[in-house]
Amino acid sequence: MPEEKKHVREELIQKLIENRVFWSYQKPEKNTISDDLVIEKTLEHLDIEDIQQLFLLYPREKIKQIWDERLIPDERYHSVNILFAYLYFDIKNPEQYLERKRQQHYKKLAAL
Repeated sequence: MPEEKKHVREELIQKLIENRVFWSYQKPEKNTISDDLVIEKTLEHLDIEDIQQLFLLYPREKIKQIWDERLIPDERYHSVNILFAYLYFDIKNPEQYLERKRQQHYKKLAAL
């Protein structure tokens, strides 16, 4: 990862730590936090400006994948998921999209 991107990633991780996002974990070393966790926790806990930084670090498809898998199934994020659908992923009918993704998630869980 280029130095500039490393710096942005470290800033996001520092903000997550300052916001006590990792309260249930032993205080993590910055270099041990996975990209997937940085994406998930940034989407969940940080501001729009910080979320914009994710798109400088990671491909849109990767961010969308984490969003689809980890945030959409959680009903607590329904309103923010509608915002993300419009703002970041150009989804025309976000309510239908979210419902379809939730149903897919439930079917996966039922198949286990």
